[in-house]
Amino acid sequence: MVPLYVIPTTAGTGSEVTIAAVVTDTEAQEKLAVIDHRIMPTAAAIDGEIMTGLPPAITAATGMDALTHAVEAYLSHISSASTDEQALAAAKLVFDNLEKAVKAGADLSVRQNMAKASHLAGMAFTKAGVGYIHAIAHNLGALYHLPHGLANAIVMPYVLRFSLPNAKERMAQLARHCGLSQSPDVETAAQALIDKIIAMNQAFEFPAHPPQLEERHFEQITTNARAEARFTYAVPRYMTQAEAVALLREIKGA
Repeated sequence: MVPLYVIPTTAGTGSEVTIAAVVTDTEAQEKLAVIDHRIMPTAAAIDGEIMTGLPPAITAATGMDALTHAVEAYLSHISSASTDEQALAAAKLVFDNLEKAVKAGADLSVRQNMAKASHLAGMAFTKAGVGYIHAIAHNLGALYHLPHGLANAIVMPYVLRFSLPNAKERMAQLARHCGLSQSPDVETAAQALIDKIIAMNQAFEFPAHPPQLEERHFEQITTNARAEARFTYAVPRYMTQAEAVALLREIKGA
């Protein structure tokens, strides 16, 4: 590879520090991952000022993408001390700054904090991986052209509820670190994380049930998402086909 220098223009993907790229196959209506260390940029300039003009909707969606990276990396079974540190820091930055960035996009300090959150979350997930939120969101994006961050935001509460039996301790730790709950009860603290994400989605006017989602695509979405997660992601709880379909029904609101 020739030297590659990049300048992120959104605070979401963390692409400047990841070994992953996504390619859309428009004929098959699938999103496919390219994973290789050689696509890692040589250097990146991370400047929140570039992002001060982002519209609120794009700010919100890309910010929720960064949060998804942090949450899924922290819940991964191959997380490490370093990825935990990065994921926790990124999540706290998002919870502390994203709503401010949406309301006051010209605030440079808030934009820089979100740029840092995206960067840290990118470092965390490129080592620890993501999970079913991304696996399902990739398919919603490929089929219905939903923006990736928006799809992640919509799917996140449902997948976290599914993962709760196997991840409540980690979810509680994440919630407490981010100041979302100080309850000693694990279930209460873990639920606070889900509740906060739902509240943010509502504040950003993201639909709880995407109207584009059609039952005739359930088989395609669940098959692709389960295959992507099963062989790629160290998720806290794997889905059966029946569980995946049931979860899609919840997302559809059927």
